[in-house]
Amino acid sequence: MLKYFNLLLIVLFTSTLAKTQNRVYIYYFDSQFNTTDSTSAFYYAKGANRDSLFTIYLYLKSENQLLGVEQYTDSTLTIKQGSSMLMQKNGNPQSLKTYKNNQLDGISIDYDEKSRPTDSAVFNNNQKTFASHYSYHKQGHPSLIKREDLLHKITEEYTIDTAGILREEVFFNGKKGFYKTFDNKGVLISDDNITSLQDTDPEFSGGTIAWRSYLEHTIDIQPLIKRGILPGLYTVNVKFVVNVDGSLQNFSTIRSDIGYGIEEEAMRVMRNSPRWIPAKHLGKPVKAFRVQPIRFNISP
Repeated sequence: MLKYFNLLLIVLFTSTLAKTQNRVYIYYFDSQFNTTDSTSAFYYAKGANRDSLFTIYLYLKSENQLLGVEQYTDSTLTIKQGSSMLMQKNGNPQSLKTYKNNQLDGISIDYDEKSRPTDSAVFNNNQKTFASHYSYHKQGHPSLIKREDLLHKITEEYTIDTAGILREEVFFNGKKGFYKTFDNKGVLISDDNITSLQDTDPEFSGGTIAWRSYLEHTIDIQPLIKRGILPGLYTVNVKFVVNVDGSLQNFSTIRSDIGYGIEEEAMRVMRNSPRWIPAKHLGKPVKAFRVQPIRFNISP
């Protein structure tokens, strides 16, 4: 249906240009869409007036391939007014948008290389009032569907597995909503109330300043110096898990072989750390991995 719609749109635009008795304008553009002469052109366009609007057809000059159809107020091409459709090199639509006085006004749709909508929106005087997003599995069916009513602050989100089974559903209205999970047969597993759509990473309680203060009072470089570590700046990345209650576990260092006991000291610092603020998914605390750099300044 989508391909038929796009074909119909092209036919209508083409019919408009063919029927007009007005002058046909020719434009030449370089690869950055700056105007140029015909010999240097990368793109060219044909346009004419029709029904109070000026319609142009944009082509790739080297292949004489249609790349888009756009409407403007006049032949200066300074103010977009009406429909704008851009095509991919394979002939499928890339985007379809509507403009009023050079601002988005109406429906806007972006497509992937298989003509499937990925992002769409409704604009009112350049202000987005409704938005939706679609991601797809290799099999072709959606993996994620997200819709947002920005005027009424309503969000819907659906996660679908490779078998086409709904696995997660999120609904949020204003400051409250629900989060549902389903098993691989589509049977409801959990149904939780949520108060936020925000996802946050785990962090040290008190933020960056508190973290620096903790390191200054906890790191002991004297054993490293006694083992012969050279002066300089060293960084050890420690990977660990922050539990729902903020406690830490499963410590390990990542690609570090500095030696002199510096990795062990970094692990000791993390094991002695106070509880962290856990990560949150949809406003609820969740267990999450964290990689934390610990910097050592060894003075001569």
